[in-house]
Amino acid sequence: MDNKVPIVTPTGQDNCRQPVTLIVAEQSKQGYATEAAQEVLKFAFTTLNLHEVVSFTALANHRSKAVMQKIGMHDGNQNYIYPYMQVSNPLCEHVLYKFSKSEWLQNVS
Repeated sequence: MDNKVPIVTPTGQDNCRQPVTLIVAEQSKQGYATEAAQEVLKFAFTTLNLHEVVSFTALANHRSKAVMQKIGMHDGNQNYIYPYMQVSNPLCEHVLYKFSKSEWLQNVS
């Protein structure tokens, strides 16, 4: 298996938040998710010229939260229950992370 990270970018309308999904399977704890997430931020802020990137994961997903924190994102204090998931499911509560272009530029400099 190669070390490529599949990135899925569904089409959407202008001025809407565009979802990007990073999937890192069988490669955990090797830094690929962090590296891929950094490249996604670079692409979002330079090529797409977005002003903000948001990311979410299950509150219980400590590895994903660690990646978001490692690349400079911060908890947006906007947890929510994931739609169509039973409240009894331990993965139902999600946490939203945010990162603005100005914050990214400060980290890159």
